Amino acid sequence: MGVEICHVVSDERHYGSFLCTICQNISGLDALVTSKCSHVFCRQCLETWLLHVQLQNTPERRCPTCNRDLLFHGGKNATMMIGNNSIDVRPLVEAQPLAHRVLTRLRVACPLRSKHGCTWEGDYGDLQDHLTSATAHQAMDVEENKPKRNVTSLAESFKEEANTMFSSGHFREARDLYGKGISIFANSDSSSSADKTLLAALYANRAATHLQLKDFEACATDCDAAIQLDETYVKAYIRKSKALMELGRFEGAESLLKQGCEQNLKSKNLENELRRVSAIHTKMTLGMDFLRAKDFASAKAEFGGLLRDTSAARVVLAAARADLGLGLTDGALRLSLQVIRTDNKN
Repeated sequence: MGVEICHVVSDERHYGSFLCTICQNISGLDALVTSKCSHVFCRQCLETWLLHVQLQNTPERRCPTCNRDLLFHGGKNATMMIGNNSIDVRPLVEAQPLAHRVLTRLRVACPLRSKHGCTWEGDYGDLQDHLTSATAHQAMDVEENKPKRNVTSLAESFKEEANTMFSSGHFREARDLYGKGISIFANSDSSSSADKTLLAALYANRAATHLQLKDFEACATDCDAAIQLDETYVKAYIRKSKALMELGRFEGAESLLKQGCEQNLKSKNLENELRRVSAIHTKMTLGMDFLRAKDFASAKAEFGGLLRDTSAARVVLAAARADLGLGLTDGALRLSLQVIRTDNKN
């Protein structure tokens, strides 16, 4: 999902070609364009649409705007794999760079205008920078004879904007918007339970973006902040547990979930997650015992099962050791390279 039409300042003659017929908003900046009919869609909208059609076992993959066949049947056009099909679509920025430039130059207003009075107008391509700017939305409460800005309401608005970004798969943008919501409380002396609940949700939701971006340390840190504000926040325990698992800290994840179950005695989600994590921890311990005993075949079988549950580097490298012990050097190399490629520090 891109920006809602109600926030567009440009004339319809300028934005009409970029209207996504699926969500009825201006397409996101990562828009896709069809090769055969040049219709533009939000990436997430079109991918979801085509995957839904695939689930219906329908052989056709048609353009939602003109019903033209989008399946690739040969030729020189570049294509994209969506689901199990090669589709005649490309990122707009690659297929039609001039059109993409026009999209970024559409004039839009800040989405917080109607609710919080922000007067910013600018290029669509600058909207995210405006929303996350350290100086934007800081002067709304200094006008004379006007009530002080409602910090809670403004932070809630950023949370809503971030939720929209998250649901459309724009995790970096969502992360920054959740961070903006968190920063609004930095200079606030509010200590109401409602504000603590909202701040905990902002931290926990930003943790979810870190999890999607595979920044597991940052995810764990934000979950800690959420739990400190609300010791019964189930999602924060589960997200931190997932982050710890991906970091190979199985003992820590298990201990955390036990702590969470003590705080949330009736949470089935926590109990289920604890059972899952405990089972993985047990299998990991057994696999390492096999490695130490040089029973590489049994270790390979154990770690092979674990790799269906987690992509933690600790598990992948242990599986590589098992392959190496069996003389399967190609497999060991492939697994080792997998760890290197997925490490954000490389």
